[in-house]
Amino acid sequence: ALLARLQLSYHESGEQYIRVMIEFEGHEVAVLGTVTGFLGVTNATLGKGWVKSFIHRQPVAAFSVMLCGIGVILPLTVVPILRALK
Repeated sequence: ALLARLQLSYHESGEQYIRVMIEFEGHEVAVLGTVTGFLGVTNATLGKGWVKSFIHRQPVAAFSVMLCGIGVILPLTVVPILRALK
């Protein structure tokens, strides 16, 4: 789960401020690394403008890819938020 740790720190002038340190667990890092690697290979293979041409040529498949992306992103965002609210 995506965790955040708060740390109370002080400026040189003596003023207090709160630092938010975000921590990732291994599962989130693995999923984000896989998705960014896939996008990097796809961009390198298909070239510039492939997203626009994909959407115009195959709208049903593009909608399916969008739903898949939402399905991957939801567990990475909603579950940590729900855990933080408990």
